[in-house]
Amino acid sequence: MGGYWALPVGHVEPKESPSQAIAREAREEVGSKASSDKFRHLITVSTPPEPGEGPEGQRTDFYFELAAKDLGGEPQNMEPDRCDDLRWFPEDALPEKFMPRQRAALGYIAAGATYVEIGW
Repeated sequence: MGGYWALPVGHVEPKESPSQAIAREAREEVGSKASSDKFRHLITVSTPPEPGEGPEGQRTDFYFELAAKDLGGEPQNMEPDRCDDLRWFPEDALPEKFMPRQRAALGYIAAGATYVEIGW
């Protein structure tokens, strides 16, 4: 969704656990040096395909938290060809154009949920 803000994301590769994937994606996207054991699982979100998507649009998203002290330095935009900017936003002041799926997940996290199915 070009023009929208989003959390760092990615796909789990073959023979890779979700926690290994987030550590790799954080390294690739923001230059994190944290190992997978530093990430704490927050919530798992299951959603059906968006209108117009085929069955491959079905998602199971894992959201993890990493303490700033474990990042290993200041985050950097490691993919300037795919990402225009990198910024911190307070949770209660996210930009209007923020990924709807992620905005919903952050709301469920704030409510204390650890698993949710949205849109089924």
